[in-house]
Amino acid sequence: MKARVYLATTQGPVLVERIARESAPRSAMCLKRTTRVLPVSAGYDAFVRAPSGVIDREFGPFGDGAFRLDVSGEIGDGDSWQLGVFVAHALWARGQLAGPEDPFDAVYWFTGTVDGDLNIGAVAGVASKIDASGALLAECAVHGTKPVFIVPVENAAAIPALDAAVVDVATARAVDDVLRHLGIGSASPGRVPAQNNRSAIRRRWFWAAVGAGLVAAGVLVALLVLRPVQDDAASAPPVAPPPAQPIEVTVVGLFAPAGSTCQAVLFDRVESRRAALSAGPDGTVSMTLGSDLCGFSVNVRTATSLFVLAGLRGRQGGSDRQYPRPPELGGATRFAGAAAWRIDLPVRQARAIDYDMVVLSADTPIAPAALDRAFSGATVEPAVQIQRRRIEGR
Repeated sequence: MKARVYLATTQGPVLVERIARESAPRSAMCLKRTTRVLPVSAGYDAFVRAPSGVIDREFGPFGDGAFRLDVSGEIGDGDSWQLGVFVAHALWARGQLAGPEDPFDAVYWFTGTVDGDLNIGAVAGVASKIDASGALLAECAVHGTKPVFIVPVENAAAIPALDAAVVDVATARAVDDVLRHLGIGSASPGRVPAQNNRSAIRRRWFWAAVGAGLVAAGVLVALLVLRPVQDDAASAPPVAPPPAQPIEVTVVGLFAPAGSTCQAVLFDRVESRRAALSAGPDGTVSMTLGSDLCGFSVNVRTATSLFVLAGLRGRQGGSDRQYPRPPELGGATRFAGAAAWRIDLPVRQARAIDYDMVVLSADTPIAPAALDRAFSGATVEPAVQIQRRRIEGR
């Protein structure tokens, strides 16, 4: 069972689309799986990284690398995203965070800060954030899912009248209150745990709470004890997003889950652990070959109907080959949606791998010869747009 997590903003709810581990020095929050890093990324990195942050402490340690968290829209200044991001990481760690294309069983909407002791702090603009959520409520009604809005208890007076048949609203003053909302109760009632056991106790109860909450996501929680209000910093003016690309090309690494092997993944005995791989400025995606890297998936997505012609050519273990394309990417018929190549690597892969991918799109059919020209570096028709990816592993 999976859940969607929305971060409340005054411009409308923002979906947490994906969380992935990457080989990077700092964690980043990015817009719509693009290379655009949002201004709140420095705050997100501090929220994640020990000793200042709580994610590594409560759900780690994670070792080398950092997180990339993709969201569907702009996040302004302030820290009201923290509560939603905390829960999103908990779901991600259990494989229960639903992305835009994943089926989902529950919808959570959050606003609130989280401090080092996992207390939830008040935020500004709660009423405006709820007023901006009409489209989400309508979408949930069509889907048949009643969303749950979770708000800091200090902001209870700012909650407008809402139809209980459409949405449940809960308030909380600490992460333990969120656990109670999810049907578990306090992690340590009547007792302050020893400092060295605090994280393990909260982590164990939080995992159990998340699982139970996906089953009982419709429970309404009573208002709890108030804490002093701490307003968000003034929101920065919204930044205009970059021009939309007609085609989105992404690469996802397929890894053996902990305690399993690539043999089990390749024979579909277990599901691979997926992690997005970022492309550099020149479109190159670099991978580190290792025993847990089982392969990768190249994904092509378009939101509008276009003619799309794509090709993938590669060198693996000293041999060249061209991979059959998904039929919808043949350039002869219109295509809208998503298609993917899955490339499995030999279990004992030791040599370097290099792949080249070209994706052509246009409003008219594209002849196969255009793909050969694009691979060779020759020019193609002006009306044809080109995206390239080079995928290399060492």
